[in-house]
Amino acid sequence: MTFKHLKSHQFIISFLLLAFFIVSCDDTTEEEIVRGNIVSVGTNPTNISAILINIAFSDINMNDDAKAVYDVEAFTFVYKTINTQGDLVDASGAIYIPRSDSLNVTSFPLLSVHHGTTFKRDEVASVNVYNNGESLWAASNGFVVVCPDGLGLGVSDGIHPYIHSEGSAMPVIDAIRAARIFSDQQDVLLNNQLFLMGYSEGGYVTMATHKIIEEYYADEFVVTASAPQSGPYNVEQMANLVLGGSTYDNPEYFGYIFMAYSDIYELSPINEIFQSPYAEKLPHLYDGTYSGGEINDSLTTIISDLFTPQFLSDFLGDGQTELKAILAQNNVDDWVPDAPVRLFHGINDITVPYTISVSTSQKMSLSLASYVGDHGSAAIPCIEAAIIWLETFIEQ
Repeated sequence: MTFKHLKSHQFIISFLLLAFFIVSCDDTTEEEIVRGNIVSVGTNPTNISAILINIAFSDINMNDDAKAVYDVEAFTFVYKTINTQGDLVDASGAIYIPRSDSLNVTSFPLLSVHHGTTFKRDEVASVNVYNNGESLWAASNGFVVVCPDGLGLGVSDGIHPYIHSEGSAMPVIDAIRAARIFSDQQDVLLNNQLFLMGYSEGGYVTMATHKIIEEYYADEFVVTASAPQSGPYNVEQMANLVLGGSTYDNPEYFGYIFMAYSDIYELSPINEIFQSPYAEKLPHLYDGTYSGGEINDSLTTIISDLFTPQFLSDFLGDGQTELKAILAQNNVDDWVPDAPVRLFHGINDITVPYTISVSTSQKMSLSLASYVGDHGSAAIPCIEAAIIWLETFIEQ
């Protein structure tokens, strides 16, 4: 994969343009005033009792510290954010509010929860609040939870900017703004603590958001702690692991990255990267109407059949320098957080290899909580442990 007309000075220009949109300054732009404003709120909130939440999770042998304490009232909403071109757009999500008549709690922390990889536009929290179980779970443990759908999902047009750092973080930052506004409208008192968590793609989104908040939004937000889980924090490392292997059981993820990056950057023609018939299929598979399983069934797990020999040779050798620079630009393991961060990952995970969290924890000097299981089976243990860990920071 090559990038046409993309020179080093353009990286500098892109960075300056990004800084223009996100750095707080005295002359606040119209975009900064509008971003995070609520456009609409669903008229029929969903009410779920703590009893039903515990019944729903009863088959996972839930830790007592993670069992539901609060009933939850969930709302869907639409708000203003910016897309990867810096244009103001509508985005959607859901807000989950803990409710109790018997518990004497006067204020709650705010937690932003980020969903795993979602291919279908309507399989998000704004369409059905049950589409994000971890948000419901966390809210029942005493967090006001905001769950943004992300760009390209829910009401948002275009392709989802999958594993793209700024495209991941901006709608989260504005969803947090919207959640603060909504909580005030609902007379829900927040205690000024802010937490972040997410699994798989959500782990990447969590790390990207925390990084950008501390680098550019520290005057507005202070992250109390974040819990990224099983995410591809180093995109270069993930690409090398996948492309250097003989097979990869989830080619739908890698196709997603390519289609997202094609939308954001000027890439080579698709048939220079992917072989036929997959090159012809890819543009139609990521329109938001196909599930991950359907996309996977349309591709192949054999790397040498999916990608062209020339592309593989160049990427695994000394070529594809522009692509490697773009991948590096979207790594989110190259900073030192001020707030506590704990990684969570399944040791048998080969979808997002466990070694990524190992190297990230070493590079960033972070603690890593490891669990037996692959990308699917380790999800519940990681999410449960993350909620319990974040609870230790809650102040009333």
